[in-house]
Amino acid sequence: MLKKSKLKIVLYCLCFLGMTIMAKATSLTELSKQLPAEINGWQKSAKTTLYTPKNLFEYINGGAELYISYSFKHLLAQKYTKADLPEITVDVFDMGSSFNAFGVFSHSREDLDHSVSDDVESEYASGLLTFWKGRYYVSILAYPETEEKKKTVLTLGRHIAGLIKEKSEKPSLIARLPTEHIIKESIRYFHHYIWLNSHFFISDQNILFIDEDTEAVLATYKENGDHYFVLLVSYPDKIKAEAAQRSFLTNYLPDARKGIKQLEDGRWTGCRINGRLVMVVLNAPNVEKAKSLLGELVK
Repeated sequence: MLKKSKLKIVLYCLCFLGMTIMAKATSLTELSKQLPAEINGWQKSAKTTLYTPKNLFEYINGGAELYISYSFKHLLAQKYTKADLPEITVDVFDMGSSFNAFGVFSHSREDLDHSVSDDVESEYASGLLTFWKGRYYVSILAYPETEEKKKTVLTLGRHIAGLIKEKSEKPSLIARLPTEHIIKESIRYFHHYIWLNSHFFISDQNILFIDEDTEAVLATYKENGDHYFVLLVSYPDKIKAEAAQRSFLTNYLPDARKGIKQLEDGRWTGCRINGRLVMVVLNAPNVEKAKSLLGELVK
C-alpha cells in the first residue's frame, strides 16, 4: 500500500513537471499566434520554430553558451518576409525569470532607450532592437537597416511588449551598488566568471567562485574622465563568500594590506566582505577612492 502511495506521488510530480514545462513552451506558441500576420507589407512566415537548451546550438552556433548560462528555457524564432528583401528575424527567449532576462539584455548593451515603451528598457541600433520584459528577452533584426525596416522593427517590438503581461524586476543586488558617478547602462548581471572577464579581465581561472548559485553585478563609473569598476558577488552562504574572498586576495592581490593594493599600472584594487556579499573595487585612481567605495558595502 505504501509503495503504491509513493508511486502515485512520483507520477503526480512527473506529471506536474511536464505540465509546467509544456506551459512555458505553449506560452511562446500562443505569443507567436498573436503576432501580426502582416505589418507594413511584411508577411509572417508560416514556419514557427521552438528551441530548447538541447538544440539551441543548431540555431545560434557559437553564441548559445550565453543564454544557457542564464538558465535559458525556450526560444521562439519567427521570420517576416517581403519580396526581394532580406527577412526580418524575431527571436523571443524565455529565460525563466525576470532577473535572467535582464542579465542577457545587460550583457552587450551599450546604450539605453525606451523606443518600445516608457516602462521597457531597450536598445535600438543599426536595424537591431533588443529589450527585456518579464522573463522574456526579445531580439528583432532587420539588416541592412532602412527607415522602412526600422519602423517595422519598432512596431513589432511594441506589439510583442504589449503581449507580455509579466512585471519586470531587476535583481535586488543592483541596489547595493554605489550610485555616485555610475554609468547606468554599464551595469551587468551574470552567474558565470567568463562574462566577468568579457567586461573586465580578472583571471582565466574562476578565482571568485562565480557560478549558477551566485549572483554577480559589475558596473563602470566615470569621474573626471577616469573610469573605475565595482563588482558585487552574492553567495549562498557566508562560508563560500569567505572562501571566495581568500581566493581573490591570494591570486589577485597577494601581500595586500587590509585587502587594498596598488598594482603595477598605478591603479588601486580592493576587496571586502560583508556576510554573504563580496565587493571588489577595480582600477580606482587612488587609495582614497578605493577605501570610499569599499566603505559603501557596510552601510
